[in-house]
Amino acid sequence: MAPFQLWDRYMRSYDFLTHVESYSQNLRDVLTAARPYPGCEILDAGSGTGNLSLALKAEGCNVVSCDFSPSAIAAHRAKDPQANVVCASLEQPLPFETDQFDAVCCASVLFALTRAGCLSALR
Repeated sequence: MAPFQLWDRYMRSYDFLTHVESYSQNLRDVLTAARPYPGCEILDAGSGTGNLSLALKAEGCNVVSCDFSPSAIAAHRAKDPQANVVCASLEQPLPFETDQFDAVCCASVLFALTRAGCLSALR
């Protein structure tokens, strides 16, 4: 099975993690570190099914969510039909302008990228 297929299939059941305390704590830690404030522009890179994006929106942020998995994007849009979701891989240059965002968040994603993809995403 190709990595894309693996992750896309996994995203169909990803939200079981919302019942795992360490996952929930990780999202809270990322949210705190982002220092969100109403009106700030945030990219949720590797947004998955949108759990962090929804928390950021609850803080009043304008969130652009980015994921490569159609299953994740569908789950995210089911939770938030107005979500601004872009289908793109962190393994490739992203379709955003430099300095477009006040902050970039990335939760539970970098470990899944190739070394080259991780370096690309961090750039």
